[in-house]
Amino acid sequence: MRISRCFEERSIQRERCRNNPNFCDTRSSTVSGFQHKNRYVLSSSRRNWMDYLQKNKAKDRKTMIAILSTTNAMPIYAVPQVARPPPEIFTVKARPAYGNVDREIELQLTNSKIIGNGSFGTVFMAELCATNETVAIKKVCIDARYKNRELGIMKRLQHPNIVRLMYFYYERTVKDEEMLYMMMEFMPKTLHQVLREHTKNQTFLSSFHTKLYTFQLLRALAFIHTDNLVHRDIKPQNLLVDHEIGVLKVCDFGSAKFLEKDRENVSYICSRYYRAPELLLCCNNYGVNIDVWSAGAVLCEFFHDTPLFLGTSSAGVLITIASILGKPQIDDIPQKRPTISLSQLPDLPGIGIAKVLNRRPSGNALQVIQGFLKYSPSQRMDPLEALALPYFDDLRNPSAKLPNGAPLPPIFEWYEKEVVNKSDILRKIFPSRKESVATIEVPAITIEPLDVEPKLSDENAIGEPRSKQKKTKKLFSLN
Repeated sequence: MRISRCFEERSIQRERCRNNPNFCDTRSSTVSGFQHKNRYVLSSSRRNWMDYLQKNKAKDRKTMIAILSTTNAMPIYAVPQVARPPPEIFTVKARPAYGNVDREIELQLTNSKIIGNGSFGTVFMAELCATNETVAIKKVCIDARYKNRELGIMKRLQHPNIVRLMYFYYERTVKDEEMLYMMMEFMPKTLHQVLREHTKNQTFLSSFHTKLYTFQLLRALAFIHTDNLVHRDIKPQNLLVDHEIGVLKVCDFGSAKFLEKDRENVSYICSRYYRAPELLLCCNNYGVNIDVWSAGAVLCEFFHDTPLFLGTSSAGVLITIASILGKPQIDDIPQKRPTISLSQLPDLPGIGIAKVLNRRPSGNALQVIQGFLKYSPSQRMDPLEALALPYFDDLRNPSAKLPNGAPLPPIFEWYEKEVVNKSDILRKIFPSRKESVATIEVPAITIEPLDVEPKLSDENAIGEPRSKQKKTKKLFSLN
């Protein structure tokens, strides 16, 4: 017989079990649940208790759970262990993200569980019955006034450092709201969770993992920016990682947008702590370099445990930035109808990034950080150029391995689209490596801009480019 000791007084324990039979489950890993009506009331002696169970000969007496008093260790209740019900299986008709997108596929899923929610919608994980593969499903409400931009963008972005869209489907709720479900590959954790675990343990992420994750983030940004696409919400919560194999993938393209020349964009975008100065100054003629600033803020967090540029408002964050980097000059930041003027900022000399970080970065790491955190967007380092810096030399070592002894992920297998007319810089990124050539289908999309873009929150975006055709791309081989 399995016994669960609950460390409560008899009266308290009796009341809790009466009101909530599942309470007892908190002290026993062998119990999945209890039946309130089938509770067995026990006598005050252990001998009578055993006799009681033998006389009643309950079918499941071998899995009875005895609740003992802390005052005299005598049993109060014995309840039968209830078997867990079989997991619910649900079926959806989904369309593949690539290939014949008009073909519906019937998919059976089980073991669904919510793993995140917010103003953007809800994310839950589930298991595909056919393959036992765990997937993440993002559920968002479709606003009838606008198109959803995220689906069209994710159909296009096939890249090893961008979360892969597998299927999508639509459903209507009882309130007649149309919901979009995007089924993606599942990643165990976010970078935010990994960093918080290290903070809790009073440790830092290893320097090797810091380089590896930064390398993959910059490679993803270089790929995203190729078509003048900007993510607009780079932060640790939107960076998924598999720490065991050292893989990082960018997710959540709900705020992403294709930028057009001479077209205004909303400035109230991106999470505040990772928002570029031009966004804090409410400029609406920004470029893809706002993602580069966000990447620099994320890199600082590797060395600082927490976000570096804190503040309760845009002005507060701007003051924090100025206290570290110094007050920006008027010509540094494009200002078109800004609601905050640079003249309102106090004259601060700037402490310097190296002095404020909890863990002092190496000179090579500081070179990358300072290259990204420039007030002037045009002076910020290009992600591809940053990958050629000495900071990432350890990753270029042919014998490099993860701290756990596992091999590195294939971070030097590049698509042809990533390397067009960039052979010189690529020889600095991986000078001695030769990679195999493979093919992959990358759908192309037609950009359909909206005439008006309303003000958005940090988590939402509008508009959807449509998938029109497919092109074949190759992985790059440096000979």
